[in-house]
Amino acid sequence: MDSGIAKALPDRFLEVAGSPRIFPDLAEQDARLVVQDRLRRIRGERLLVLPIVTKSGTNEVHGTASEFLRSDDLDSSEFFANRSGTSQPESRQNQFGATVGGPIVRIRTFLFFMYEGQRLSRESTLLNVVPTTEMFGGDLSQDTQGRPAAPFFGPFSTVENPDGSLSRKPMPNSRIPSSMINRSTKQLQETLWSAPNLPGRAQNLINTKAARIDNDQWMGRVDHRFGDNNILTGRYSLSDSVSPRPTAHLSVDNLLVTTFTNIMISDTHTVNPTTILDMKVSYHRNNLQIADSAPGGKEAIEGFITGNSIQGIPVLKSKAVPLFPQWSIPGFASPSQTGFPFPDDSYSAYATITKIAGGHTIKAWFEFKHSRNLDDGYFTGDMSFGKVPTEYPQNAAATGNAVASYLLGLPTIARRTIGEGTTAIMRKEDYSLFFPDDWRATANLTVNLGLRCDMSEWPKHRDDLLASIDLGTGQFLWDGHNPITGEGPNVRRGIVEPDNNNFAPRVGMAYRLGEKTTVRSGFGVFYMTNYLWEAQSVRGNWPFAISENFSNLNDRGPASPVVPLGAVQRVQQCELREAQCGS
Repeated sequence: MDSGIAKALPDRFLEVAGSPRIFPDLAEQDARLVVQDRLRRIRGERLLVLPIVTKSGTNEVHGTASEFLRSDDLDSSEFFANRSGTSQPESRQNQFGATVGGPIVRIRTFLFFMYEGQRLSRESTLLNVVPTTEMFGGDLSQDTQGRPAAPFFGPFSTVENPDGSLSRKPMPNSRIPSSMINRSTKQLQETLWSAPNLPGRAQNLINTKAARIDNDQWMGRVDHRFGDNNILTGRYSLSDSVSPRPTAHLSVDNLLVTTFTNIMISDTHTVNPTTILDMKVSYHRNNLQIADSAPGGKEAIEGFITGNSIQGIPVLKSKAVPLFPQWSIPGFASPSQTGFPFPDDSYSAYATITKIAGGHTIKAWFEFKHSRNLDDGYFTGDMSFGKVPTEYPQNAAATGNAVASYLLGLPTIARRTIGEGTTAIMRKEDYSLFFPDDWRATANLTVNLGLRCDMSEWPKHRDDLLASIDLGTGQFLWDGHNPITGEGPNVRRGIVEPDNNNFAPRVGMAYRLGEKTTVRSGFGVFYMTNYLWEAQSVRGNWPFAISENFSNLNDRGPASPVVPLGAVQRVQQCELREAQCGS
């Protein structure tokens, strides 16, 4: 098992479709889920633990080669393709690889190398509903299937009645003249939104672009024997995957890039027939990058933000991953404009000494782990355009149109995150000690005893940009220099005190009643920590950043349009006169 190495990946990486495996089949000698090892050895986080035995070289040169091919010519028809009347999606899968292993110095030094590649392309059948060209042009008299749409009312005609209720005037013919359409929402619609390609259907947009996975994986391993009592092993593994994926709209694609790197050096020394010393150092990097495409790139986004005088958000939160603001219309598949970086690094050192004494197998095990993690979101300035601004307040359920609110530039919800402290660049250390004893008490009874101690600290921000609030005193807390007040930190670095008293006893037994029956029982205390994720709540806070959510916007009138007033004044006058302002 690579001298005790275990593959343990956080849940969030395993849940991402298309994520590669660290050790492909060609490199695996053996793999099994060992619950006992998980309970004993892996530190307390939400982990899937799979001990892996990778292949090594031998005294003779051996190699393998493999090829796997799959084609849509051999696949049956897809249900959703049949339902929408489209052709069979094209699908190609090609997986190939090779291994070679042999001696560098016979009997003493061995080499093993593996390569595996995957090329997967499969057309999608993404069905969604989007506003029609007529609707985006201002004609909201019909819905996407050509049926009469609910009436909507002019938000600029809102007046407050003596009893505090609101009244609005209906938009003539359920149309919005072109002169009233907000220039920013119109520009974003023309840039990001796809027109229906299945007109008249309940789901009027289909995207059949292919989703692809291009993955390459390498693994090299060297084993060297120093006499008969010592084995030194080194291994390097790399997995690089690029996966372009379609989204609801033809204009936007999503790109998932994952790079996993693992380096391990271990030394196993047999001190004497009853004592074994195992030491290991390792480095593991998960680098996961997810981002949507933005038509026109950085220049188009800068032109959109500055040209429409949109204020209160950064023009570009990330120059490497430029994104438009994500403005959505409830009830429709809105264009996605999101991006997330998830790189994290783990540096680990382990040492285990095993002693066999009579019926006892006693171990003393130590682990040190230094973790580095970065989490962020590249998006900001998101808005949702509900139908409330265009409802008739006395009959809200049967009136209003979300597309009308969008065209008029009147959001109902807005979110923004700004400031230096929005990015979590975290550091933490963990120390673990474990002392297990497997005692063969009788021929039929085995008793397992153990005591584990975990010392886990709360993550610290690399630049000391964590902040929170003490709910007991109402005091704001910050662990770095306060850029607003000029004060120094008023709480320890990382804010939360470390937890150093996690003592976890374990006891278990197995009793054999006969040749076919064994009774097993166990008890243990476990400390499950996931501090790198739990610490997300102390980033992005005052005084280093601001995360704001605005709701109920424009519900009592057009108080918060997406662009400054000016041309809107003419719209308001036209509505009050009930005039048909032309383009």
